[in-house]
Parts: sequence; structure tokens; C-alpha cells
Amino acid sequence: MPEYRPAADALVGVWQRALLVRPDGTRDAETNVTWVQGSSLYGDLRQPPGYPRHRGVLGLHHLGQDHLLSLAAQEAFAGELQYGDGLFTWHREIDFQPPGPFPDVGSLNTADGALVDRASPHPADGVIVEEGRYVAYREHWQAEERDRTDTAAARLHGRLDGLAGILVRVGSWFLYARDRREPLTGTESLADRVLGAASLARARELLDCEVSLGRVADGRWQVLRSTLPHREGRPFPMLPTTDGKDCLCVQDVDAGGTVVPLVWEIAACEGPGSLLAARGPC
Repeated sequence: MPEYRPAADALVGVWQRALLVRPDGTRDAETNVTWVQGSSLYGDLRQPPGYPRHRGVLGLHHLGQDHLLSLAAQEAFAGELQYGDGLFTWHREIDFQPPGPFPDVGSLNTADGALVDRASPHPADGVIVEEGRYVAYREHWQAEERDRTDTAAARLHGRLDGLAGILVRVGSWFLYARDRREPLTGTESLADRVLGAASLARARELLDCEVSLGRVADGRWQVLRSTLPHREGRPFPMLPTTDGKDCLCVQDVDAGGTVVPLVWEIAACEGPGSLLAARGPC
């Protein structure tokens, strides 16, 4: 399988956002934002303050419209990070929200103002500042974990349905992203689409996009936060398949509540693939 060329050695790690300064000058230090960055592939999960935890939910089919609207307030995306001409571009190949009007492009600097490029050393104090290229925002990021040794990521392709997926692991952290089965197009917000859906079933389909963040300990993968409430606080059901070393199997639950085994082909990998497989047969 093809190997990725590292695009962001300076950024490999897990980052927590400490501050967002919006174009109008308002500030947000409350949204819970975690960015997991491999050598090229990355994932990002953002949940607003006061985001409700839907304990005991077994799937989107258990949620009514008010609950679905609370899910629509999340942001999450994953893809490949590229660098050129002093700017980083976060390609949002999987996006929980509809596509925005501008690409996600910005410059990065250390806290003392030094420009970060693809070959920079890790900032000594673990702090970087991101400034938008097309939108005048500023984000402050604090390193949570920086482990270049135990780092791997994979681009995933659904064997049966062609779905897109991404899996990134950095040290004890992982982020898994699975696209929805029908991509969102147009400029209407996700919340407005949920409100205007012809049925609850249709609204649930719109939200059936997974970005899950978790930790690995003693070979066990556990989800901490997710765009899908039934994933949170549970083991992540990822197992190696028995029919090929370049595949993974994930036990998914569709919007209607049906358990769906997803067999992913590993289309490309960066780092040791052994870091991306849980133990046991599928």
C-alpha cells in the first residue's frame, strides 16, 4: 500500500484548543476542541459548552428532534494536512457540517512569534497560534501529547459501500472518522436541514457521521467523546479481519438502529499499521 510523505512533523501530537478569537473580536475558551495530528492525516472534534451527554442511548433512532438539534451544534472533520508557501491547509475530506465558503487555511506560529513550517521542531512550551488566511480568526493550541514514535494513521475505504474513513493514533490517543452515506452539499446549515427534514428518520440520516475521540490502554480502545452519543464511554469495536492484513472491521450502528459490520480496506497508511489494530478476530 502507498505510504504518506510526512507533511507536518512539527505538529504530530494531540492538541487542545485554549482560545478562539473570532473575526468580530469575541472570544471562546469554553468549546471542547481536540485535534489529533499524524504525519499527514488528522481529525478534529469540537463540542460546544453545555453540550448534553445522552447517557444510555443505543443509537440515533432513540433520539427526538430536540436531541438531534443538539447534535447538529457540533463540528468535526478529518482529512489530510498539507503545507506550502508558509500556510497549512486542513483538507476536510470528512466533515460533520456542510462545506463552508472558504478553505480551511492558516499560518502557525509559536507563542514567541516564530513561524511554524513542516520541518520546525516541536515548540518548546507546547503552544502554537493559528491565524486564518481567508477568515480573520485566531486559535491558541496547547499540546496534550506529542509522541512521534507511537504514531500511525490510515485512510480507509469501505469494502462494500465505498464509504470514506480515517483513523489516526498518536500515543495513547486515537481519532476515528466515518463519513455519512450521503454527502452534504449546498450552503444550508446542518441545524436548518434537521429542522426541515421530512421525517425524523431523514433527520437522523443527516447526522449519521461519526468522529470519535478516545484513548488506548492495555490494548483496549475506549471512546471518550463522539459526534454519535451511543459511542461515548464505550469500547471502540475495531477488530482485525481474518481475511487480510490490510483490512479492519468496525461494528457500526446505522441511523435506524441496525448493527452494521463495516469492513474497511486500508487504502494507505503512515507509520506502523500494528498500532491501528485492536486485538481479537472479527
